[in-house]
Amino acid sequence: TAHWAHVGGFVLGAVIGISLKFFGLEKKYIAPMVEDSFEQLKTSPRMREINRKLNEGDTGAAVPLLLAVINEEPENYDAPLMLARIYHEQGDLDAAAVMYNRSLTALLRAADHDLVRSTLEEVREKNLMHTVSEKNLYNLGLSLETGERFHEAAELFGIYVRQFPDGRVRAKALHKLYRLFKDKLDKPGMAQEALGFLKKEYPAFPVQE
Repeated sequence: TAHWAHVGGFVLGAVIGISLKFFGLEKKYIAPMVEDSFEQLKTSPRMREINRKLNEGDTGAAVPLLLAVINEEPENYDAPLMLARIYHEQGDLDAAAVMYNRSLTALLRAADHDLVRSTLEEVREKNLMHTVSEKNLYNLGLSLETGERFHEAAELFGIYVRQFPDGRVRAKALHKLYRLFKDKLDKPGMAQEALGFLKKEYPAFPVQE
């Protein structure tokens, strides 16, 4: 009896599994439930409390909680991003810029290229590109290049070159522009222009042609 009970359980499980796949129920219902449960596990109780406060419109109570998370969890990128949005909505653009930079720094460390791109797009939409720090701007270009977003990477390296005329890695940014135009974007004219500028401004820089 025990043997047949095991066999029956196996068959029933197989039938349920096949049915879920056949009717698309696994994708429609099961997968989102599993994903939601993982998201809940990743979210700390304090962040859930912050979300609750924000959903209730209690921004005043959420701000000190967000600041506490930022001080205690330097790798947390959600808290500074939330705070950046609050400050921007309140019209405090300087404070918003600080928090966007903090969030971008944490995202770049985590190498989450998709979130890096979406946060960068948010910064762009809010006309805060000029507030992105020198280090973040260069590393954003590297991140986009790694994600094979070559046009966007070239744009950021170009912004870096213009925005930081005395930048620590400006020669590297120019070299990145040259290689992207030459090897990835098939723009030989722009590649030669970047190369000429690089050789003029930084004649000792070792160019990989």
